[in-house]
Order: sequence, then structure tokens, then C-alpha cells
Amino acid sequence: MLDTPIQDFSLPATSNTVFRLSEKTGKVVVIYFYPKDSTPGCTTESQQFRDLHEAFAAVNAEIRAIYELGGVVLTPHPRAHALYADKRNLMLLSDPTALVSLGVPEAMQKVLLAGIPQTLAVNPENAQKFRAERKRWFFKPPAGFGSRAAYRGDKVTTRVFDEIVQGGYIAQEIALPSEHVVPVDGAEATMKADFRCYVYNGEIQLVTARLYQGQTTNFRTPGGGFAPVFFE
Repeated sequence: MLDTPIQDFSLPATSNTVFRLSEKTGKVVVIYFYPKDSTPGCTTESQQFRDLHEAFAAVNAEIRAIYELGGVVLTPHPRAHALYADKRNLMLLSDPTALVSLGVPEAMQKVLLAGIPQTLAVNPENAQKFRAERKRWFFKPPAGFGSRAAYRGDKVTTRVFDEIVQGGYIAQEIALPSEHVVPVDGAEATMKADFRCYVYNGEIQLVTARLYQGQTTNFRTPGGGFAPVFFE
């Protein structure tokens, strides 16, 4: 595809703006693709561009990361991703009163309340409550991903907890993962597991199991990582 002209396009961007390629005429624009969001691969690739920022800036390059799915379909766009990824949404989706006020059908309310652990905002006013009950909560930044700056209440240090209760965090009731015995190198290993549905246009496209030991998936644990789920 070297030296092949690209047609003009526009995509919704962050801060309720729109990115238009035609507005970058005369500038060098770098477009790169990565396989999946919230994985070590996308983070590593982005960090490489970050480290080369000065080199790109020298030729007036502006870096825009966009996804490619199915030919000309580009999804998700950054603004939609930022809205859906905000964990403060979980406070509404786990609040019975909020669901009623939003007009969510009763059957869907039952599904949401059964599947989403109770989620609350952390602030100085409720700091004492969370300090006393911290072992039943998982503390997360609203925009965090990949377990960055996320802490189990029974493992968090006093210094870090003092920072958390100043605000800017959510607390989610701990939901223990299921455990499964899987074959690893001719032996058996016990792995924690959770299941993830990948959805596009309102339809489930893929179901995977995340297998791990410890607190998070690190892709270095033998037998850990992602596995497909098959239905009989």
C-alpha cells in the first residue's frame, strides 16, 4: 500500500470533537492499528510512539490511534469508548433506585443487579465507612484499565488508602472469581477465571475466558491468558 492515496474521512474524537483528515492538509499524520483495546500489546505500541514523540514532532506529525474492524468499519471511536469505559457508569447500573428512574424494564433490572457488584463513589465524607469495611471492596480509578492503580481493600496500605479516600475513586464490592482446573504441560493447575463477551452492534461476537493466578492476568503464567468458550 506504499504511496497509495487515502480518501478523506472523519471520526468522532475525544472532548466531543471530530477528527477530519482533510483538516490536516500539509501536515504529516501517523495512523496506526493495534489488535485489541486494554491489552499489553496496545499499551506497548502506544508507549513506543510516546518515546518517539520528539522525532515525530520534528516533522509536524500528529499521532491518532484508530481501530480497524471489518474493512471500512472503524470502531470504537474514542469518545464512545471514553463514555462506555468510565467505571462511574457502574454506580448507576448497580443502583436499584437509579435504574427505576431511568425507566429500565424490571426484567433487565434483575439481570443488571445480579451481574454487577454494588459500586459506590469514594469521597472524604464516606471515608470512615470504607475504612471500616475496606476488606469487602475493590478500589478503582474511574478511567483506569488493566488493573492500573486498582487495589483490593484487604491488601491496600494505609498510605495508599489515605490517598484513595480523598476522592476520585470508585469502590466496587468484591466478587470472587470462579476457579477451574486446567491442563498445563502434562500436569494440572488451578486457575481463576472470568468470562467476557465481546459485543458489536448489540450482538455478542465472541465469548472468552480469562484464566489467571494472583490478582491480574500477566500473560506470563503458564496456562494463563485468554481462551475461547464453546457452547454445546
